[in-house]
Amino acid sequence: MVNFDFKLYDFKDKDKALFNLISDMFKITLDMFDWENLPSTIPERELEILLQMRGSCIVADHKGSLYALGGNLGGDCDAYYIPKYYIVANPWLKLNKTFERDVDCVFGVNDKMWEGLVPLMERYGSLSLETDLSIYMAVILERLHSLLRCGNDSEKVAFETLINRLVKGEFASAIVSDTWLTSEGMNTLPFAGGDHANKTITELIELRQYTRASWFNDLGLQANYNMKREAINSQEGQLNEDGLLPLVESMLECRQEFADKINDMFGTSISVDLSGAWKARQTEFDASIKQMEDIINDKEDTNDIGNTAGGDTTKDREPERSDTAVDGVE
Repeated sequence: MVNFDFKLYDFKDKDKALFNLISDMFKITLDMFDWENLPSTIPERELEILLQMRGSCIVADHKGSLYALGGNLGGDCDAYYIPKYYIVANPWLKLNKTFERDVDCVFGVNDKMWEGLVPLMERYGSLSLETDLSIYMAVILERLHSLLRCGNDSEKVAFETLINRLVKGEFASAIVSDTWLTSEGMNTLPFAGGDHANKTITELIELRQYTRASWFNDLGLQANYNMKREAINSQEGQLNEDGLLPLVESMLECRQEFADKINDMFGTSISVDLSGAWKARQTEFDASIKQMEDIINDKEDTNDIGNTAGGDTTKDREPERSDTAVDGVE
């Protein structure tokens, strides 16, 4: 059995906490897409890291093998002020080259703005970090129901010793001086706690729930953030479903276009589709759209049949002949 040396998490180290929050979310999003028929020299994980974290990359041939390479746009621009070249420096491949987009390489992007997911991750990660830190501080302060005022340093040391013994489980203690009980010695001051502190923690938990749910929703995953403090019905739980897919669909479209260009330039058969929970969500959404279309078509067919059955057919009837004689005519 492997032994791990776990340590207390330092909420006050914001840089490390933010890195961990964003890393945890990237562990989820790196499974968003399922690539098929990638060359062995282009691992799926590395390709997604380049796209999601850098926002763009290229696929180019190097010594007979295809590689996904990260770099920077540069050089002359086209009519829309987009650089024509992609500069790559890869020490392991001993490659230092400027590629021309869509001429000797295929340029691919994560999204229509070529940003990647880092700005979104940093925004929600920073807010989640501050919320987690606030909850941490509120929990710590919940232990403090009063403040102690000491008359001198020796009384302060004596009180800290008493608290440390209590923390260790050593409940036996003794008052060594009657100054503890006098106005000149130690005395307690009231501290805002109780119901107010509990309300604060509850509100922070709700904020954390909202922040995390919004983060997941922007990444195409359903997470309820309804603030009602009682049961919610199914319609309330599905209010935000229409907003889950746009970013994911845009990212998928960019990757499919990227794969098609690679296939055209290098004769490969690469394909990409949604994976896991995102694919299940897309399948459910497509099924609901199909069901709605079927219902609309059925109603239109029913109306057409009703109009035909109840329509005016007098034009098709022949005039009726009367057997009653008219005056002056046999």
